[in-house]
Amino acid sequence: MLQIMRRLLQVSALLVGMLLSTFAVADFEYSGQGQLFEASGQAQNFQFGFSFLQHEGEYRFNAGKLSMAVDEVPKRYTLELVLNDQQQIWISDFSKQPLSGFEWVIGNHQLQLRQEPATSTIAGQYKLTIDKTDYFFTSKKRGQIHFMFSDKGITEIEVDSMMTPKR
Repeated sequence: MLQIMRRLLQVSALLVGMLLSTFAVADFEYSGQGQLFEASGQAQNFQFGFSFLQHEGEYRFNAGKLSMAVDEVPKRYTLELVLNDQQQIWISDFSKQPLSGFEWVIGNHQLQLRQEPATSTIAGQYKLTIDKTDYFFTSKKRGQIHFMFSDKGITEIEVDSMMTPKR
């Protein structure tokens, strides 16, 4: 009788575990800490993170201060970087003012945008570094940073419209 009771408990625990796993949600949260360097030279701390959390019965995806109700984890989020003729960077998701760079840690990733005077004037004088890989603006003076997501969070970061140095 004791063996039957143990077996029933094991089966019950297995069934409960299976049921709960089908209802499990994909929650993740990255606070995203950094510093913005304004064109004036002043530095200011900023927070820009990503999260996918259940809130009041619905799922919300948050990117910085932006929050939207969603049915599933978005596949990606894109930051647009625009280099103007005055060698200033515009990143509307971060600031309403032009920037001269930033340093940002989000999850296990480190991103940095700095002026590099030795860089080609055609490509602009900025270097974007993401996890030890360098990127430079092209003559289009635009760049995109794509954050790719899965149920577990950021899976990778891809860069478009920028070039990497020859290896």
